[in-house]
Amino acid sequence: MGSDLTGGSLAVCTVGALLLYAAARLWWALWGRPKSIERELRRQGIPNTIYGLFNTDLKDEAVGTACAWSSPSPTATAPPNGPTHLFNT
Repeated sequence: MGSDLTGGSLAVCTVGALLLYAAARLWWALWGRPKSIERELRRQGIPNTIYGLFNTDLKDEAVGTACAWSSPSPTATAPPNGPTHLFNT
């Protein structure tokens, strides 16, 4: 009169539980959290656009991308890569 779970079925249950957990986390990251932030902003009276998974502000994205590509990157003022202060002796 022991447990009816064998090693294989226990592994299947564990993998199933992990997949369910991963699906819940993915749902929260892609849908739950943005919708809760949207509700909170609306409650505070802050205007915002309605969130949709594949619905973005394409016009704003296009304007921002065009603006970013129109000006060169300020590479001359960027700090050097790596810890060069360690080698200045």
